[in-house]
Amino acid sequence: MSKAWVSTLCAPRDTGAALGTLGGLSSLAALGASAGAGLLWQWGGVALPFGVAAVMAVGVAAYLAQVRVEKAGS
Repeated sequence: MSKAWVSTLCAPRDTGAALGTLGGLSSLAALGASAGAGLLWQWGGVALPFGVAAVMAVGVAAYLAQVRVEKAGS
């Protein structure tokens, strides 16, 4: 879905570069996340990366709930 969204945002002549940039940045983000999870696993055992992911998920959910409330109020 992100590829379709990006291709509608950019000019037709820039679609290839935009999709290549999206793919490259997505790959770098996945590499960083995997390396971070591996380091957390090494340092704190199996529970630490899952705990960090759970805390981040709750934080994102709280942020999205706040944004939704702010939009509803305006």
